[in-house]
Amino acid sequence: MINLNELNPIGIGTYKLDLENKDKTLQSLLYSVDKGQNFMSTSLLYDNCNVVNFLYDFFKQVNKENIFITCHLEPYIESKKDVEKQLDKYLKQMDIDYVDALQVHMSYASKIPLLETYEEINKMIEKGKVRYMSASNTSLEELKQIQKHFKLCSFEGVYNLECKYYEYVVIYSL
Repeated sequence: MINLNELNPIGIGTYKLDLENKDKTLQSLLYSVDKGQNFMSTSLLYDNCNVVNFLYDFFKQVNKENIFITCHLEPYIESKKDVEKQLDKYLKQMDIDYVDALQVHMSYASKIPLLETYEEINKMIEKGKVRYMSASNTSLEELKQIQKHFKLCSFEGVYNLECKYYEYVVIYSL
């Protein structure tokens, strides 16, 4: 099981995996892992759930214990029960026992309040289905609000090679 201090500083985002060339994409991911890559982030929304389905094949060849995987909660959370339902879908489709981090993909992804969503993520940690909670694409105020009540292991913010505004705001404002 990978600890936070063992993470490769650059992770694999799975948003644009080439699923038309699955064999080549799988070989590329396996090569990356062979060279030390050990962090991956995915979403049920990516290519209409096909990316998560593709990762099933990946985890048949790579021991889950060697990969730190972050999964995103998506906009169809209408009740607290939906957090666990969505998490269970990840676990089933990738045929894994737990995810390393679970995060709200976008702060408007839930019809229940943001802190209640994180309370449900905390329950998933207590059940052993999730190791850590994380955040993604939240405003600075939302990030501060979450951090008042919960310990986050990471934050996936908007990243742009040309504009570093979000990095500056998060790093220097906390």
